[in-house]
Amino acid sequence: MGKKKKKAAPPKTGMDRLKKISLWQWGAIVIGSSIFSSVMTQFMAVEASSASERQAQAIGRLVACLLGIFVGSGMIIVHLVRSKKK
Repeated sequence: MGKKKKKAAPPKTGMDRLKKISLWQWGAIVIGSSIFSSVMTQFMAVEASSASERQAQAIGRLVACLLGIFVGSGMIIVHLVRSKKK
């Protein structure tokens, strides 16, 4: 008698692949992307006419970068806390 053929698994969607990435990896991605975007915006910044405008641009970049670092660090901490509970 012949062997039964298994049904092919349905193709995975992009969202299924994204859900498999662990939380610490997402945290690392967020931290890396925030630092990278901060550096890139520094290179592409529009030349400000006054010192106060330059300072405002620098503070804005710093705040955005720190926000990304805090969110990414929070994701990593949540991953570590969840891992210890199991």
